[in-house]
Amino acid sequence: MESVELQLGVTAPAEQDDRALVERLMAAFRRSHEDLSYDQESQWLQIRQLHEPVAQAIRDAAIDVVQDALHHPNLGHLFYGFEDLGAWTDEAYGDPYHCQLYALHCSQLLERLARALGVLGVPNPEAPERTLASRTSAELVELVQRALDIAIAPPEIYPGYRGLLTPLGVMGERVINALYCAYRIRQLTAGIAAPRILEIGAGLGRVAHYSYLMGMRDYTLVDLPMTNLAHGHFLGRALGPDKVILDGEPGWKSSPDKIKLMTAERFLAGDGLQTRFDLVVNVDSLTEIGAGLAATYFRHFARLAPCLLSINHEVNEYRVQDLYRANGGFDRCDRMTYWLREGYVEEIYRRGARRRRRPALLRRSAVA
Repeated sequence: MESVELQLGVTAPAEQDDRALVERLMAAFRRSHEDLSYDQESQWLQIRQLHEPVAQAIRDAAIDVVQDALHHPNLGHLFYGFEDLGAWTDEAYGDPYHCQLYALHCSQLLERLARALGVLGVPNPEAPERTLASRTSAELVELVQRALDIAIAPPEIYPGYRGLLTPLGVMGERVINALYCAYRIRQLTAGIAAPRILEIGAGLGRVAHYSYLMGMRDYTLVDLPMTNLAHGHFLGRALGPDKVILDGEPGWKSSPDKIKLMTAERFLAGDGLQTRFDLVVNVDSLTEIGAGLAATYFRHFARLAPCLLSINHEVNEYRVQDLYRANGGFDRCDRMTYWLREGYVEEIYRRGARRRRRPALLRRSAVA
């Protein structure tokens, strides 16, 4: 990598008046039924307790309090569990050594992304004398942007977000992972004129944001009411409030060029099952919500779309593979290690066109 010291950047955006968007978000939250969205086995029940001050402010119609929490998530716990930004981060980044380590980590992730996109080669330990040319961070972001053919500069909406400082902005771990996931969504829906995407567990909405820029604009997010509040705000600010339809708002089913938000409760009640999708996406959540609820989701996925992209770890009580074997629905799975994150597996579940069985003679030879 580069010989000069890598720098950790931190965002410091100017305040914006988005009161109308915040009012919409609060109304959507009040329409939800939070108690029906959490499984008793889900680790998100405990995380939800950290969000209670914001939830209470919404119930009290204290818009100034909610707006301040959304404008300064670095001071609270609103993004805990899905974004590296909150009251806990300032203490960690107070250590200069930690800052340097994280800058190096993001630089390495950017390099992995470039390799995944094919704009950098992969080193071969069997030929250590044949080294590949190293690239600076500035060169890497330019290579990635050219390969993806979109503007990859991350929206800087919230103060205090850390990541590698580059000419295109602060590139944190979540930003770099979102770029890769959006790229895979584009690959998996190539040839479909206007692909319909369903993402379950969308975090801050970074994957949806980059997917939208890549042309996948018929995009539906299903998540918990509090997370819907967060990514509704992020996407409304990043793309414009007119590009987002919140849960319960009119036009939800007739807007193929907008990002649509739905609560998990409504989805599981059957509202989302009236639409068919070309691809379902789940990143880092299906193995954390409880086995029973995850199985229900998996069965829905197989009915809703011919393809599922799953990027998840496998150290909890069940894996996505276990859901596949127990519930069926999809016919086969392509499985590989995930390019950008150790300990995560990328799987593509497909419906239809089962693999042909090998001839009997070939099967006998294989075990002889």
